[in-house]
Amino acid sequence: MVSCVANGESETGDVRWIVEDDHYTIRLDGQSHVDPYTFKLDPSQKRIDVFHHDTPKGTYGGSLKGIYELKGDSLRVCYDLTGQKYPKSFDAGRGSRQVVYEFRRERR
Repeated sequence: MVSCVANGESETGDVRWIVEDDHYTIRLDGQSHVDPYTFKLDPSQKRIDVFHHDTPKGTYGGSLKGIYELKGDSLRVCYDLTGQKYPKSFDAGRGSRQVVYEFRRERR
């Protein structure tokens, strides 16, 4: 992860998405999560739908609606944190209830 802004606040950490076919797993600070996050892309509208696994009580579960942009080795994704609508822009300012992630592909 290159950067993350959630609802106006910058977030940091060693976050990696390991993408395989139609799902990704999250590696946070070197620890991989066990359950994959299944996603579906709509390239014509640059939309992404993510279907979350069961999550611990008090955390968000269900699905997220988002938009994405892929340029070369850079991926930018913006999710509506309420899971209700697709964001109209890559804006995660205070009160937006959105999060924007920016990633750079690692070559193996």
